[in-house]
Amino acid sequence: MRTPLIVGSGRSTTILALAAALALGATLHRPALVANRLGTPGAPMAQGAGAEARRVPIPARTVPYSGAIDLAAVTQAVTTSAASDVLARGALARGALLARGGERRRFRRVRQSGAPHTGAAGAAVRVYLTTSDLRKRLAREPDLSFRPSDALHVLPRRTIRVDDRTAYQRMDGFGAAFTDSSAWLLHDGLGADARAVAMRRLFSLNDGIGLSLMRVPIAASDFTRDGRPYSYDDVPRDQLDLALAHFSVRRDEAYIIPIIRQALRLNPSLKTMAGAWSPPAWMKTNKALDNIGYAGRLLPDPVVRAALARYIVLFLQAYAARGIPIFAVTPNNEPLQATDHPGLTLPAGDEIDLIAHYLGPSLVRARLRTKILAFDYDWTTDYPLQVLRDKGASPYVAGTAWHCYIGHPTLMTSVHDAFPHRDAYETECSGGIAPGPAAELIILSARNWAQGALLWNLALDTRGGPKAGDGCLGCYALLTVNPAKHTVAYNRDYYELGQASRFVHPGARRVASNTFVTYRGVFLRQHPGYTSPGVDDVAFKNPDGSLALMAYNNALSAQTFAVAWHGRSFRYTLPAGATVTFTWAGPGSSPRARSPAASAPGR
Repeated sequence: MRTPLIVGSGRSTTILALAAALALGATLHRPALVANRLGTPGAPMAQGAGAEARRVPIPARTVPYSGAIDLAAVTQAVTTSAASDVLARGALARGALLARGGERRRFRRVRQSGAPHTGAAGAAVRVYLTTSDLRKRLAREPDLSFRPSDALHVLPRRTIRVDDRTAYQRMDGFGAAFTDSSAWLLHDGLGADARAVAMRRLFSLNDGIGLSLMRVPIAASDFTRDGRPYSYDDVPRDQLDLALAHFSVRRDEAYIIPIIRQALRLNPSLKTMAGAWSPPAWMKTNKALDNIGYAGRLLPDPVVRAALARYIVLFLQAYAARGIPIFAVTPNNEPLQATDHPGLTLPAGDEIDLIAHYLGPSLVRARLRTKILAFDYDWTTDYPLQVLRDKGASPYVAGTAWHCYIGHPTLMTSVHDAFPHRDAYETECSGGIAPGPAAELIILSARNWAQGALLWNLALDTRGGPKAGDGCLGCYALLTVNPAKHTVAYNRDYYELGQASRFVHPGARRVASNTFVTYRGVFLRQHPGYTSPGVDDVAFKNPDGSLALMAYNNALSAQTFAVAWHGRSFRYTLPAGATVTFTWAGPGSSPRARSPAASAPGR
């Protein structure tokens, strides 16, 4: 039998959509999904100071694409593979290693030079707390002090050991997305004074959470002001515009570009990445911007593919001319997702061809230094590894972009281990449908080599829109804007994101720390969380030498633990569902938050 057309948002995947995606060659890490559905956590992370997760991808079975989807065949392939995949996970855990691909490590652990810093007894540790009920929101708590480490003897199995002499990847920052809807709500849904306050709270280095890494769609996504899809080169259905004579970003000049420029004035170090949801309809097989039933594929004609590369270059140049440099771009958002809003089916082979023969060379000819990030989709390894291993595409690809909705988070580490000199970014995770909270996403992303973590919409209205079609059902944003009343509410994601962005400065290095949890596979809209119950954490050393340790407690009860650093420690009890950030001075530094210590925005 044939599957019916599958319609849904990029974040409303059903099992039918997964089966169809498999038929297009997507490789899902099914052992993680099976383990999650059975309630079995994934293999534990290595413990101890500086220990890092190391995961080996389980080769998954795929069904080759043949132009039609046989749901029964795909379902059978998925079902019969479960038992053998679980056994394979155990076998690999006993000794199999991921091939390194002959690449040199750029992100090896770096042992810092110099004698260990012993830390002064009584040195102040600043504490900032957000509780799950938001009764405390980035609240400054009483300072703690490092003392001689008697706590290590009291809590031998509940001590986070921070080792800032062992450093990992450099961080670019944290943020969300300037979607069409978000920018319109901030620009037109608020008065000038309210907008100024909201933007300061988002981007200011002094009295906001200092977001430093943002994403903007190339033309329409599923969130647009009027719910209508658009590209930058729309022509009548029976016409082509290979010369891109009708290309224009004029629509963006009304509110998207002004909002981004305002953010840049508040935070000049802000980096912006971009991603395409759909090319113009005339470049696609279905002659439409949507991707219903995976029908919207990129035409194979080299002239069309060259035009798409030129289309992306024109966007990058247009934004740069308006004072908005784009530091990284993804060829397509969620390339194996059927949608009733702008979308494109772009199997790995098509992305390889587009990058190797068109987009990569076009960026070089235009003398643009914008990075190309592959994939921009869920935690699976087959697609990004195909791109990174291709001799034609690989030289143009800086790294991989990931989404949080399906798969096992430690697969980011698997890809890093195969290509350790490449970048990694967690580029999308929407509140309301994500498998876990923003705080945990930030921690696990950094622990699995991401250089930045982004949520989805920056702002939505009280109905979770405006959006196209069914859109992202249940999605919410950092801010809720009521355009009728011109008011703003700050949501939990805002504060949990701020627990990182306020204290971890661009250029910070993740440093070694152990954790008390294990990571597990996740599935869209299922909410067991990304980890086993307990406290997860991640530590950073800022460019000024100060340190920040972020911890989140996903257990149902308060958890007491110790934090040890250079032979001294302190104890802390973290409420259930709460997030805490500790900051303190390293040698010759002083900890500083980029926001007032006394207060945080109201709800």
